[in-house]
Amino acid sequence: MKQWDYLRIGANDEDVPLDTLIDPAKAESSIWRVEEMHRNTTSPFFIARLWHGDPMYHVYIDAIFPELKNPSK
Repeated sequence: MKQWDYLRIGANDEDVPLDTLIDPAKAESSIWRVEEMHRNTTSPFFIARLWHGDPMYHVYIDAIFPELKNPSK
């Protein structure tokens, strides 16, 4: 909702709080439905490419194979 509110800058009803125009529960419900639709229709390979293209994706993912300080040969 904050992003939607930010997009209204310069609109005629800019001074009206967004939660009076859109019921917060309905807005949240809509967001969850759109997210569910994306999860059900998006390829895991496409998601992997998006994550790989994001330079900060390692911040949110733990390493599967941690690096050892003294690896054995």
